[in-house]
Amino acid sequence: MNTRMHCCPDHHPPPDPCLQASLVSAWLSPSRRHFSTFLLLLLLTLCLPAAAQEVDTMQAQHVIVISIDGLRPDAIARAHAAHLQELIGQGSYYPEAQTVRPSETVPAQVSMITGLDPKAHQVIWNRYRRGYYTGTTIFSVAKKAGLSTALLFAKKKLNYLVNPNHIDFVYGKRPPPYRPMDTTAAGLAAAFARAWQAHTYALVLVHIREPDSAGHRYGWMSRPYLSAVEEADRAIGFIVSALRRSGTWDKTALIITADHGGRGLRHAQPHRENLTIPWITVGPGIPAGLRLQRAISIYDTAPTALAFLGLSMPGDVDGTVVTEVVQKSHRLRAP
Repeated sequence: MNTRMHCCPDHHPPPDPCLQASLVSAWLSPSRRHFSTFLLLLLLTLCLPAAAQEVDTMQAQHVIVISIDGLRPDAIARAHAAHLQELIGQGSYYPEAQTVRPSETVPAQVSMITGLDPKAHQVIWNRYRRGYYTGTTIFSVAKKAGLSTALLFAKKKLNYLVNPNHIDFVYGKRPPPYRPMDTTAAGLAAAFARAWQAHTYALVLVHIREPDSAGHRYGWMSRPYLSAVEEADRAIGFIVSALRRSGTWDKTALIITADHGGRGLRHAQPHRENLTIPWITVGPGIPAGLRLQRAISIYDTAPTALAFLGLSMPGDVDGTVVTEVVQKSHRLRAP
């Protein structure tokens, strides 16, 4: 094997233009220094882009969005959701966030990752379809910036979110020929912990289905529904424990929300209980114990998640950054 490039004494690194500028100034005589001023400033200016790239524009090194399918805000208090209650106390919370119309899983999840209303992204169906969404998402923006991404989900129809060009790790209810996976709340949490141990991704979306499944079968706010909320709560606690064990908890911004609420056995009608969802965020620089006062929509999740990473959605989107939880000094870097 040729190792000349690594050990040959004739191999030198390229000259540092900043150092060269300093040397130029040192050897010039006083009579010539007025001539050198422009040259010196020009060379130093060339150094600035590299130096600017070293400035940390990220409020968090990791962002994890957890979408709890069918979670009503009032269920958090009615159920024994100790982990969610603790996170609300540690972070900022808005219990009156609104989802999109139609208040269905696929349109809402697409809005969550695009920052767009269904009128803009035009995904208004709620069933499994082959193919995947090809528009701009939080995953495509993160990948363009050189960041790693992951998606874990519990419903087959959410394969529509899996653009293989934008997502590095996928775990979920995949169609054949993929092997079956444990997509219960506990199974997804365990899969997250295993994946996180192997690689700490910059951007992750985790979708948990249990409250929605129980709501359709037994009714929203029924005892089985509240038990399903508690199951989702335990999964969140497991995910938080995995972050703490890995030493990444203090570097992670967490957003917990839902795709829709529910009333009776359904959630598609434009009722308040169907449209109102929780919005919780915890992490570095995020105010603790703050009850947010501004109106928040599900599509505000996308630009806010990217803002934590120092990124922004390109072009016009319906969502806006929840500025109360994003430090101004970190809203800097365009994709």
